[in-house]
Amino acid sequence: MVRRSSAGKLAIVGATAALAVGFWGAQTAPVTHSKVNNPSTFATSRRSLESKNSSNSLATLIQQYNHKVAATPASSSTGNASSLKIQAPSGIGAIEGTQVQQQLSATGGNGGLQWSINSNLGWLQITPSGLLYGVPTAPGNGHATITVTDAAGQSSQVTVPVVVDVPSGNWSGYVDYSPNGVPFTRASAQFVVPTISSSLPASCQSDVSGGMSLSCSLAEWVGIGGTSGNQTLIQAGVYEIPDLTTGSVKIVPWVENLPSPSQTVPNMNVAPGNDMQVTVAQVTGTEWKVTVADLTTGQSVSGTGNYYGFGDSADFIVEAPTTAAGQTAPTPFSSPIKFFDVKVSSSAQASQVMVPTAMVQSGNVATYPGQFHSSYSGFKVYYDDQQS
Repeated sequence: MVRRSSAGKLAIVGATAALAVGFWGAQTAPVTHSKVNNPSTFATSRRSLESKNSSNSLATLIQQYNHKVAATPASSSTGNASSLKIQAPSGIGAIEGTQVQQQLSATGGNGGLQWSINSNLGWLQITPSGLLYGVPTAPGNGHATITVTDAAGQSSQVTVPVVVDVPSGNWSGYVDYSPNGVPFTRASAQFVVPTISSSLPASCQSDVSGGMSLSCSLAEWVGIGGTSGNQTLIQAGVYEIPDLTTGSVKIVPWVENLPSPSQTVPNMNVAPGNDMQVTVAQVTGTEWKVTVADLTTGQSVSGTGNYYGFGDSADFIVEAPTTAAGQTAPTPFSSPIKFFDVKVSSSAQASQVMVPTAMVQSGNVATYPGQFHSSYSGFKVYYDDQQS
């Protein structure tokens, strides 16, 4: 699973551009906005050579990240005992080199339960009491058939897909994979715009244009199709970049339909702490609609355009975009970034797999997701050692 590299360019603007409600497609006049450098797309390759080659690239993360829930639990099919049912995730997602630990449960049955597993993944094990555990050693897809047997010899069984993803050099969050290439038709989520730390590392001074730090930046977004190789991705979110001259942070809501360049969402002033909602949804055929809403202020803007990608993943991401000068470090944020009310739609929804991904730069964990919580259908992304 390698994130797509794209020729699309992100235009970071100093002032909101005046553009039509239709974000993409034919324009009666060119979109005008001032660029702060020429950063590349938010969909640059996630596979990090540093994270692959470093002997301790995930040493910190392994201690901090306890992956317990990968997807919304769903009842399994049963064996010869209709009263005995496994409560299992619809899929198991993991990060290469990061521990998986998930307690399974079952309803019904008589007496004590014994658990066993049959999997084509040698690293994944289960204890007799139903604790799934293991550390994946390589990315890839697999499956696990889990069986529980009660004291009377009755059993229940379920087979779940397992997806292992690599750490990323610039992405952190969750990606929902649709099996067998069945496309997604909708992705939506809310997230809270982070407050940038007032204490920036010295590295943020290494690449500055017009007072804006290009070497430290941050983006939160929701998208469809960010994991294939055909240079297409439809996405929207919020971008933060520190202004070292004024000590403030420029916050820019944007939309992008690769390979076309990104565009600013017009007439929307966003502040830290605001509750944003992004929805990317198919209207019909190749026509898609993107809605960006600031639920705190009541502002909302929608636009339609043609998306020709595979649509085989739904992405909920905190990112350090890669600029023309090289990879960006994520701007430090003072509290975890919360994504919630995460929703996807496709014709294969029952077997989707929500997979976490961590951002690893220069052999160190930069940002990483906590567990996916079914209670609010979401997760938090942490900076550095916030959860230690």
